[in-house]
Parts: sequence; C-alpha cells; structure tokens
Amino acid sequence: LVPSPILQCLKPYEAPYQHRFSQMSQHISNTIAMQVINSSEEKENG
Repeated sequence: LVPSPILQCLKPYEAPYQHRFSQMSQHISNTIAMQVINSSEEKENG
C-alpha cells in the first residue's frame, strides 16, 4: 500500500497517463479494424 502523501504527489500525473492509455488502446483497436477491413476487401477483390 502506498502512503497517501505520495498518492497526492502522483495525482496530477495520473490523468494524462490515463488519457494517453485510452488514446493508445483506441489507436490499437482502430488499427486492428483497418486490418480486418483491408483483408476482407482483398478477399472480395481476389
């Protein structure tokens, strides 16, 4: 368990990291979606 003063010091840094993480996961899911769409289009064209 982390002492609360340390948690208070880390609080300002918490939000940007959460935001960046959600951006990253969004980007990953977008990339996967694009790959799925591309591969299905290739099958239709082929």
